[in-house]
Amino acid sequence: WDPRWIPYDPLFVVDLVDPANPVVRSKLSIPGYSTYIEVDGDRLIAVGREERDVAVSLFDVSNPDAATQLARVYPSKTQSPNEYAWSEAEWEHRAVTYLRDQGKLIVPVQVWAGGQAIHSTQTVNVTQNSLTLGPVVKMKDQARRGTVLKGYLVSISGKELAVHTDPPNGGESTEAAWLELAWPVEQIIPMGDYLVQIESNAPGFSRSWWRWWGSNSSEQNVVRLTKASDPDDV
Repeated sequence: WDPRWIPYDPLFVVDLVDPANPVVRSKLSIPGYSTYIEVDGDRLIAVGREERDVAVSLFDVSNPDAATQLARVYPSKTQSPNEYAWSEAEWEHRAVTYLRDQGKLIVPVQVWAGGQAIHSTQTVNVTQNSLTLGPVVKMKDQARRGTVLKGYLVSISGKELAVHTDPPNGGESTEAAWLELAWPVEQIIPMGDYLVQIESNAPGFSRSWWRWWGSNSSEQNVVRLTKASDPDDV
């Protein structure tokens, strides 16, 4: 198989039994393009995009002379209405988590809608012949990775770790725990043995790239007091 970087992305099945004379066994024309392919037996799970949406597709290549698309879902559609969606999986293969034994694919999804960015990781349920959208873990900053740990959906961004329930029969996931991992600091004021750390959430590229791109916080400023000897302990 050979996903090509064109708006309408053919899926080719190529016979390499004789490497010196490759033979195209079948070609499947599909809209959009794929940037990541996971092989699972005679099935291919692909992540890419179709027009303005992130797309996850399932292909059957059991018959090399007749490759077929079995299913396609759009994780960004869960954040409707959306103006544009993207995923780190489009350029970084490590952003995709495929838990074969659990039949789950987890993809970070960012959506621009209503003048703000919405961040999440989307679970896609995978069977031999179908894809269905599962729970969504909402994040405060740009989602990077997701997995399942001890029955919980765990997602991480550059700032936070979010733990959500994983409903056994689908349904809405709820937050079980949240931990702040890091924060941007625009100004530090030393005060004896302490530091006053000032974080600005005011909009504007020059004030804070982190906030301009990644945060949905409605607060304008955050002030943290830490020991100078341990600036990470608030």
